[in-house]
Amino acid sequence: MRIGYARVSTRHQADTEALDQQINRLEKAGAEKILYDIESGRKDTRKNFNQLINLAKNGVATEIIVTRLDRLGRNVISIHRTIDALQKVGVKLTILDSPLGNTNSAFGWLTINNIAGLAEFESRLLSERVSFGTEYFRSNLKYFGKPPLDILKMKIQNVFHTLPIGRSQKK
Repeated sequence: MRIGYARVSTRHQADTEALDQQINRLEKAGAEKILYDIESGRKDTRKNFNQLINLAKNGVATEIIVTRLDRLGRNVISIHRTIDALQKVGVKLTILDSPLGNTNSAFGWLTINNIAGLAEFESRLLSERVSFGTEYFRSNLKYFGKPPLDILKMKIQNVFHTLPIGRSQKK
């Protein structure tokens, strides 16, 4: 069976049709079944990803289709572990955005290693940017994130106390 796998990291990405686009492409590529996760590629505990690997190991899957290599994971070791597991059980890996061909060849291994390395680099770079931004806001005493619940509660209570006496919130 040809099984497609799609992944996005956040619910927001799923809501902006990034997931639907992947699923559509997997269907057009002939996937008979599609599994997906809405979870970081850094995690190896993704429910449907692990189900996908089990389907491959149990002989149900003959081919795994993904749109990009980084859908399998976001670090080199994890991606290589996945590819090795698929190769050991004779499951073909098709990456729609890559004209890789044979992943067993020296060239295929080099290409996968480079693409996986770039995926990990991109993930780490994003984390660094978020950390730098958070640190900048905190060091400049600027507000970052959602307001604490007690502040919101006080604002709401203030509205209900001042409305009956005719005061606006701007005063």
